Amino acid sequence: MTDQARAEGRLGPLNARPLLETAAAVLLCLLAFAASPPAAWAADGSAMVIDANTGKVLYDDAGDAARYPASLTKMMTLYLTFELIEKERLKFDDKITISAQAAAQPPSKLDLDAGDTISVRNAVLSLVTKSANDIAVALAEHIAGSEANFARLMTRKAREIGMSKTTFRNASGLPDGEQVTTARDMLTLALRLQDEFPEHYKLFATGQFRYAGHNYRNHNTLLRSYRGTDGIKTGYTRASGFNLVTSVHRSGKHLVAAVFGGQSAGSRNARMRAILDRSFIKAASRRTRPRLDRPQLIAKPRPAERRTAAASVLAPKEPPPLPSAAPAAPAAQSKAQAVAPAAASAPEPTPLDDRIKIARVRHVGVAQHLAERRTLARDAAALAKQDNSSPDSAPRSIAELIASHASAPTSPRASLGMQVNGAIVPAPSAATPVGLTGEAIARAEAEPSKPQPPRGRAPSSLQEQLSTILASNRPAMMDEPAPQHTPPASEPAAAQAAVADLRGTHVEGTHLIQIGAYNSADEAERHLATVRDKATTVLAGAAAVTEPITRGQRRYYRARFAGFDSAKATSTCQELRRRAIDCFVTRTP
Repeated sequence: MTDQARAEGRLGPLNARPLLETAAAVLLCLLAFAASPPAAWAADGSAMVIDANTGKVLYDDAGDAARYPASLTKMMTLYLTFELIEKERLKFDDKITISAQAAAQPPSKLDLDAGDTISVRNAVLSLVTKSANDIAVALAEHIAGSEANFARLMTRKAREIGMSKTTFRNASGLPDGEQVTTARDMLTLALRLQDEFPEHYKLFATGQFRYAGHNYRNHNTLLRSYRGTDGIKTGYTRASGFNLVTSVHRSGKHLVAAVFGGQSAGSRNARMRAILDRSFIKAASRRTRPRLDRPQLIAKPRPAERRTAAASVLAPKEPPPLPSAAPAAPAAQSKAQAVAPAAASAPEPTPLDDRIKIARVRHVGVAQHLAERRTLARDAAALAKQDNSSPDSAPRSIAELIASHASAPTSPRASLGMQVNGAIVPAPSAATPVGLTGEAIARAEAEPSKPQPPRGRAPSSLQEQLSTILASNRPAMMDEPAPQHTPPASEPAAAQAAVADLRGTHVEGTHLIQIGAYNSADEAERHLATVRDKATTVLAGAAAVTEPITRGQRRYYRARFAGFDSAKATSTCQELRRRAIDCFVTRTP
């Protein structure tokens, strides 16, 4: 009897092929499972390449699909930091204190202890090279009082610059199921960083960072291995896989590209090289894409809850609602509705301090000043001749005449958001958040979040803190030169000259309250009108003035309320902050 016959006699007829196929399939599954790297569990990959010279998409593989950003998140953390530096609210030499929360972050990190300090410059470099999570949290707390507040500002800013499908939940990119983005959104952010902060963007090309005796090499190895690469950021978590956003210049061509979901750093870099090589063939060598304009918005901090000595100066009593995890682009809605409730539905609160009783605000506007400039000059000259006054009295008369001729206030500006040129009354012995929290946070779209305790100290109201306030608002001194900028061509030269005249104008009172600095005089006036409308009784009797300043070749216009003595300016600014209006006090020029 044959072997097959014996087998059939014991077990019945056999079909060997199905058994072999089943065994082979099981073996292949086991081998695949054993060989899978951790990133095999990551979200599906995606990639996109954009010609930065034209704005045209040259390569798109699921570029609008939701992905986890991982440490690409730090690109937005740095965007907000650069914006503060540009607006004089933060300096590279400022010191950041590491909180216990920051020190407890998982790697990658500098591993500083709670209570240690680090300069803003070194903090930025640690994010660019080491991708330090502890420093990202410390920077967020320094700016906004808490990481949760800062994340809301990140999402708000993302909406403002066109990142419609991005939601941020933290400053570092550590795993959070609701923190999502797309390849297109991250390339939008990369282009914004390059267009708006050309000098600061150069920091993304840092190959090595030395701190406290340690050398940290940039995780973006394409800086050393792919010709023309000038930045910008890598990222990795188990859920996201290996991510990379990069920028490359070659022979007048400029590409920005994103790769998400790589199974290793090597495979991610290989795909990046491949799609860049393919795209350079089609790329343009002449720039036709318009430079992206920065949104000029105003930060409006929410009052702090003075629960303990550790309460943040700017932290809200409970965190405002957060946007949904994968939000859609905002519907057609008036910008004014997105900024603040209508006056009818939100009556102005009664001042908390009954001692603040100042009459109605009087607005001094550039437009009105232009219309009457010659008449005012003649009147001022006549007064000077008649009174045989000193050199100081003519400017005083001009200011009074401007105030007396000022017309009704203009309509509030439609779009408000995050303006970063002010300071908050500092605590006696603790770092004060720089001022990005508040109404800008509260305006972020939508879903409730768990409250998170604020950090930092409550602000001091002592008058002797005034010198500290003034010192903290000196213009930022940066190692890099300021970006070259020419005032907008649409603004008449006469208007600029008229605004410049206000610098020498004397206004009654020794102190002013500044609410921000803007790219145009008209924008500054609109913000002054909006603030006045929100706090009419508090600012009654104060004159609204604009003042031009120049940083390098860049021109800004300060928006200020004048006519205060030292004590009144301090108490009024505190009351404005209680009403979610950012401000700081400075001396009259």
